[in-house]
Amino acid sequence: MISSAPFRVTEYRNCDGEPFGIHYTSAPMCLCDASRFAAALSYSRGVFCAVRSDADAYGELWLAGAVVKMTGGAQ
Repeated sequence: MISSAPFRVTEYRNCDGEPFGIHYTSAPMCLCDASRFAAALSYSRGVFCAVRSDADAYGELWLAGAVVKMTGGAQ
């Protein structure tokens, strides 16, 4: 089951291929929408985007439209 916790997308500035400094943080949304938004934003801008929630251990790190790291597990 996909988590029902609210997730936010955080766009980072890139520094030598690593996420550095927050550039933008979205409003809360469901995991499915947050993942799609992070994929599109990371692809179009060529930056790292994280999908995270304060209420859930699951998280994703996106770059160039693809997940490069996942943490936790969706419940």
